[in-house]
Amino acid sequence: MPSEIVEKTLLFEKYLKKIQPIKEDVNKLNNLFFEIKKYISLKYNINAELMGSVAKNTFLKDNNDLDIFIFFDLNTSEKQVEKKALLIGKNVFNHFNGTFIIDYASHPYTKGIIKNCKVEIVPCYKINSISQMKSAVDRTPFHTQFVLKNINESQRKQVLLLKQFLKTINCYGSDLKTKGFSGYLCELLIIKYKTFENTLKELCNLKKNSVISIFETKTNTEKIIEEFKSPLVFLDPVDKKRNVAASLGYECLLKTKHYAIKFLSNPEEIYFDKKTFEKKSVTIRTLKSFLKNHYFYFICFEKPDIIDDILYPQLERFKKSIEKYIVKNDFSLNYCFFDVCKISHLCIIGFDFKTNKLSCFNHRRGPDLFTKNEKVQEFLKKHKNIYFRDKYYVCVEKRKITSAFDLIKSIGKIKIQKQLAISRQIRKKLRKTFFALDISELQYAINKKKRLNLHMFFASISNLKVKQVRFRDKNIIP
Repeated sequence: MPSEIVEKTLLFEKYLKKIQPIKEDVNKLNNLFFEIKKYISLKYNINAELMGSVAKNTFLKDNNDLDIFIFFDLNTSEKQVEKKALLIGKNVFNHFNGTFIIDYASHPYTKGIIKNCKVEIVPCYKINSISQMKSAVDRTPFHTQFVLKNINESQRKQVLLLKQFLKTINCYGSDLKTKGFSGYLCELLIIKYKTFENTLKELCNLKKNSVISIFETKTNTEKIIEEFKSPLVFLDPVDKKRNVAASLGYECLLKTKHYAIKFLSNPEEIYFDKKTFEKKSVTIRTLKSFLKNHYFYFICFEKPDIIDDILYPQLERFKKSIEKYIVKNDFSLNYCFFDVCKISHLCIIGFDFKTNKLSCFNHRRGPDLFTKNEKVQEFLKKHKNIYFRDKYYVCVEKRKITSAFDLIKSIGKIKIQKQLAISRQIRKKLRKTFFALDISELQYAINKKKRLNLHMFFASISNLKVKQVRFRDKNIIP
């Protein structure tokens, strides 16, 4: 066996020991599940089954989530399902001295902590085939059954390596923030390509409009691509009408391909160690060098009390409307992003401007030589300072805003907010908690800390004695 293969095998074995749950952890989770199952069965005469990665034994050491599904007959109304499921969920958490909240998916459900384990009590309908499905969660038991039937012990280890690799590069998770690979997609990729390495190779060689299927069947690729409109299509083996990779975004797919190529050419431990990977990716020296040639500004406001799957699309829409507002005011961006700091509970939208200042006057091109006279007269009525350039009228206008930071600060004004696409929940928080930051705050944080964690930075903003711009006067907040 070549030495490089031996080294790679040893590397995988070394990291599997770190990410694979030990027997005691597995037993603890299974015992807790059987206790909960017994309680639900005796008290409510309802069947409860374990789903998710714990049921399939494909969970990472730190992800000890119990997804417990409770099954209702098809003749039970949705209202009855919701009411009874919440009652059962609340009583389960109370009985086992846990803490919980109510969350929302296809149905409202309870989730929380019992004996230091994350637990979700999810209602679904008891169905015999996908054709009877009433909501997306009804499909989950079929996913669990398929994986259990088609995966072996060796492949389970390969799934763990794939999940940890994706987790390290921030591409694991099908939530609307990450737009990455779901656990089920990881499992199917390993079932399809057998090993972690093979999967990376296939992802590196993905062609445009790729359609992947576990079973080699004839498919109308063009029709499927048109129907799903996703960067990658992986047909669900239990429901051919569904794309398992529907939530996967272009950025995550590109990032995965990039790091897969690097890993395959030089397999290193760093790709399985998130903390080390992040430290190596961003150093103070590279950040300082980067910031010298960029004009960064941020707007921040308190996170509205809504679930992430509602919040993130709203933030995306808000961000895009700000980008249009910036372009309308003659500025250009290199990049724009948003994030939610879980520590400080702040929503953050960052802007990397191409330029910091504009001239006081804007030269805007108007009608040309062949424009109808009526249109020309309308233009001349609106604009007094004009001159001629080639075949065009050009008007000279004084800009209202010439500073990029002033433009960002203006988003705190109600009259500007009315021009933007802002949800009711975000608008409410903007009016009460909006503030803007310029690059000096970021540089201050970099100089003060050996390593910069943006989330920690925003969490400690209130303690930093630096210039902040807050909008709290009577003209802006009613």
